[in-house]
Amino acid sequence: MIELVLLAVVVATVILAIRKGGAAVPVEPLIVQRPGQYHITLAPQLDSSLGFIEAVAQRLAGDSQPAGDTPTIFFQVRRAGGQAENFYLLAIAFRKGVFFIQAIVPRPLRDSESHLAALREFSDAVLLNYPPVPPFDAAGAERIDASVEEVAQQSGIVVSKLVA
Repeated sequence: MIELVLLAVVVATVILAIRKGGAAVPVEPLIVQRPGQYHITLAPQLDSSLGFIEAVAQRLAGDSQPAGDTPTIFFQVRRAGGQAENFYLLAIAFRKGVFFIQAIVPRPLRDSESHLAALREFSDAVLLNYPPVPPFDAAGAERIDASVEEVAQQSGIVVSKLVA
């Protein structure tokens, strides 16, 4: 009997030693909410980008809020000096008194696809229950651009706006 227990312990030890020690990659999106201020939805692979994205959200929430809803604004984000193919996509909109921010990792493109279309699809799904109410606040959209650019410069990140 003791030999069987000893064998089970040895087998378990060998399995644990051989198994990779890496942390499991999350499969669910990361959601960060500050009620009445902002709502962030990140793709599971982007948890390391939360610092930059939350800094943008706090900058936006710290200023005066836009007078009305804004259209969704789309960005491509990468570290300064980083490889051109190592980037993620960011969407920001102001709806019903809250900034909604979504970030995804771009999937490989097929012939007629664009990164903007993939980001717009994801953003529209998150904002499904928050349709924009015209007229849009142009000054609010400009403030989003300026805030993202300012935080990016402070963080050593390169941001380029995606235009339809």
